[in-house]
Amino acid sequence: MNLNEYWEAARLFPGSTPFNRAISTSYEPGSVFKVLTMAAALDTGVVTPESTFYDTGEVECGGYWIHNWNYGAWGEQTMQGVCSTH
Repeated sequence: MNLNEYWEAARLFPGSTPFNRAISTSYEPGSVFKVLTMAAALDTGVVTPESTFYDTGEVECGGYWIHNWNYGAWGEQTMQGVCSTH
């Protein structure tokens, strides 16, 4: 696909998604930056792939509560688990 001819996407990709989701939809910053954060942590030796983290589903930060996307908790996770597609 020639990205300069974006109007051709519907013809080239018929079906339930008549647009290019990669350039037409916004994503949560955490979905993008968690991979970069994890790469930096692994690179500096702060964590290993086997390091664990207990996900409670929420964290309080500056008087505000930040929740997981589905308000659920994943419990004990390795660093490989926190970067998977939950």
